[in-house]
Amino acid sequence: MKIYTYLLLPLFAGIVSGSFACTTESYCFDCEHAAAGAAGSSGSPGTGGSGASGVLDASFDNVFIDSNSCNADLDNDPLNCGFCGHVCEIPNAYAMCKDKFCVIDRCASGYYDINGKVEDGCEYECEPLRDTQGNPVTEETLCNGIDDDCDGLIDEVFDLESDAQHCGGCNQACQDLYPHAKTICENGACAFGGCLPGFHDVDGLLATGCEYECTPGNPAVEACNGIDDDCNGFVDDGVLPGVGESCGSNVGACKFGKQQCVGGSLICVGDTKPSTELCDGIDNDCNGKTDEICPTAKSPVRLDVGGSAQGQHSTTQLSMATQGDATFAAYLDRRMASNGADIRLNYTLTANGAWLTSDMVVAGTAASEVEPWVFTSPTKLYVAYELFIAGDVRRIQLARTGISPTTWTTIQAEKSAPASSDSFYVRGIVAGQAAGADQIVLVWQTLQGTNRDIYLQASNDGGVTWRASDLRVNAVAGKAELPDLASDGKGRAFVVWRDARGTVPEVYFATYDVASATLGANKKLSSGDATKPAVIAADDQNNVHVAWTQLPSSGAKTIRVATSVNRGDTFVVGVVDNTPVFADADSPHIVARAGRAAVAWEDNRSGLSDVYVNVWASGAWRSQAARADGGPRGAYRSTQPRIAFGAGNRLFVTYQEYRGTGSNNQADVHVNFSLDGGVTFQPKDTRVDPGAVGLADSTSPRLSVPGTSGPGIHPIVIWLDNFNGTTASQNADVYAARVEFP
Repeated sequence: MKIYTYLLLPLFAGIVSGSFACTTESYCFDCEHAAAGAAGSSGSPGTGGSGASGVLDASFDNVFIDSNSCNADLDNDPLNCGFCGHVCEIPNAYAMCKDKFCVIDRCASGYYDINGKVEDGCEYECEPLRDTQGNPVTEETLCNGIDDDCDGLIDEVFDLESDAQHCGGCNQACQDLYPHAKTICENGACAFGGCLPGFHDVDGLLATGCEYECTPGNPAVEACNGIDDDCNGFVDDGVLPGVGESCGSNVGACKFGKQQCVGGSLICVGDTKPSTELCDGIDNDCNGKTDEICPTAKSPVRLDVGGSAQGQHSTTQLSMATQGDATFAAYLDRRMASNGADIRLNYTLTANGAWLTSDMVVAGTAASEVEPWVFTSPTKLYVAYELFIAGDVRRIQLARTGISPTTWTTIQAEKSAPASSDSFYVRGIVAGQAAGADQIVLVWQTLQGTNRDIYLQASNDGGVTWRASDLRVNAVAGKAELPDLASDGKGRAFVVWRDARGTVPEVYFATYDVASATLGANKKLSSGDATKPAVIAADDQNNVHVAWTQLPSSGAKTIRVATSVNRGDTFVVGVVDNTPVFADADSPHIVARAGRAAVAWEDNRSGLSDVYVNVWASGAWRSQAARADGGPRGAYRSTQPRIAFGAGNRLFVTYQEYRGTGSNNQADVHVNFSLDGGVTFQPKDTRVDPGAVGLADSTSPRLSVPGTSGPGIHPIVIWLDNFNGTTASQNADVYAARVEFP
C-alpha cells in the first residue's frame, strides 16, 4: 500500500469557508459511495479532475487543521481523511485512508501504478497476457512488443542484444550462417559463435565456417599414425615422438638410419637394411654370421677303385644318372693288363651314403667296350655302350640289372647294321612303362663310308625283346650325326640331331611313340644358319626344349632354343643368351622338370668366358640371362657347364674353370647355386676338387641332385681328375664330392 501527500491551493479556501460539499468529490466514479467511505471503507476508484478537498499534511505546520467537528475517524475514514470532509480520491484507483493520509488500496482493473506518484494515481492503462486458467502472467513470456505482464516494461526479459532467438528484435532468430558452426547474437547482430563438436575452422574463412571434420585424439597430441590428432588440418605434423631417433642396425653390412614419419608409420630412413645372405664374404642379412648359407664340399671320394693305384691307368668317358636317393657313375676304364677298355660302375644308394670300395665291371671282355651311357627307371639300371667286334667296327650293346646292381645281363641291341658300318655315340632313355615293364629307347650314329645316319631301337619289355630291325631316324640318308634323346615319361621319345641334308648342317627333330612303334616326321628347327649339335630336355607336362649353338655366316655365335608345349607337334624358336653382337656363346646344356626348364652355356661377353643361365617358366624364357660362375666377371675361363634342378627354387650349375697362375694353369671344378630359380646366382662359388688351384687338370664335371621324392638340396659332383699325388702322371681318375648346405 502506498501513501501519497497532496498540497493543493484550494485546500486553504475550503478550510476558511468551512464548506465541504459533494461537488468537491471530483475524483469519485460514483458520489453515492461517499457515505460508505465516511463509514471507513475504501472509496470507489477516483477519476481524473481537480477537487477542492485538502489533505492534512503534517509536514506543513502552518496549515489550519479542523478540530474534527464531524466526529469522523480522521485517521482511517476515506471521506474524512485527516480532517472533516476530506475525501480520498485517486485517479484510476481504489483509495483508502491510513494514518490521516490517502493511499491507494488497489488499482482499478486495467490500470497500474508504475511511477509511484499518488497525484496521478494508477496512471498506466494495460491489459495483461493471461495464462490458460485466465490468470495474468507475472512475467513476460512472449517477445512481441507488448507489456504482457503490465509492469511498464516491454519484453524486458528478452535480451535483444545477445539472445540468438531475438537478435536485434523480437523473433529475429539467428540461423546457421556458417557450416558446422554455432551462431550467437552479439550487440544485436548475429555472429560466429564457435565450431560444433567434431568440426574445426582450419582455413580461417567465415564463409566456409567450420569446414574440417575431425575428432581429436586422447590425448590430442600429434603422433605418427596417419591421423590429425590435434585437428589442426595437418596429419603427422610438428614434433612427433620417435622421429629423428636412431634406428636399424650396424651389424654386418647394415648401417644405422633415422626414424622418419612416412605414410603414418615410423620408418627407418637412410639405414642399410638386411638383405638376402649371399656367398660373398659379407654378413648381408646382419645376423652376426657370414656366408652361413654357403655350401661346403666334402672330401672327394675316388670311384675307380679296386685293383689299381691312383693315377695308374686312364679313366675317361664319364656318364652319370640319378634315381631317387641313388647316384650311379659309369666310365671307361683301362686297368686291364692288356690295356683294353672296359665299362665299370660305382654307385651310392643313399643321398649321403658310401660309394663302393671296389667298383664293379659292367662289361669287360677281351674286346674293347667304350662310350658308356647310364640311365635308370625306379626299378632297373641300364648302361648302353659300344662293343668293338672287329677292327674299328662297333655295335650297340645294353647291360641291365636291378636298381641295386648285382648281376648284369648284356645283349646286343643293334639288330640290322650293315656289316661294314660303325655304330657309336649311343644315348638311352626309359620312355615310360607298359604292363609294368620299362619302355626303352636307344639312338646312335652310324658311319658307313662317308654316310652318317641316326638309328633307333626300342623295347617294350625292359630290353628283353626289341624291334626286328633298327629304324633310321633321319628321313634323308647320309648326312645326320650326333643325336640327343629325351622323353616325357609317357611312352614318347624325342630325338634331335644335326643334319646337313641342306647347304649347311642344321638342327632336326623327330618323335618316336614306343607303344605304336611309329616315328613322326622330321622337323627342321633351325633357320638356315649352320649349327653345332643340339641338346634336348622334356618333362611330363608336354613341354620339349631343344638348345643349340648357331653359327652365322658372319658375326658371333649365339644360343638358340626351340620350345614346344604340345609334345613336339609345333615349336617356337627364340634367342635366350642376349649376348652382345661382338660376343660368342657356346656349349649349351639343358634340363626340364615339372613345367620348368633351364639352359646353361659359355659366354665371353665380358672377356674370358663366363657361365650364363636362362630359365623357362609360365610359358616363357626370361628376358635376361643370369651370370652363374663366381669370381670377377670375365676374369677366368669357365667351360663345360652342366645344370640341374634342386628342391623348390634351387638351381645348381657346375663347370670347369681356370683360375691358376704360372705353371698351375690347369682346370678346377666349381659348383654354384641359385635360390630363386635361376634369377640370381652367388658371387662366390665353391671349388670341389682337392689340391692347389690349377695344380692338376679336373674336367668333365657331371651333376647329381639325389632326393627320395625329387631333387634335394645337396648336389653330388662327379668329375675326371688328374690329381694323383704327383705331377708326373697324366692319367685321370673318377672323383665324386658331396656339396653340403648348412
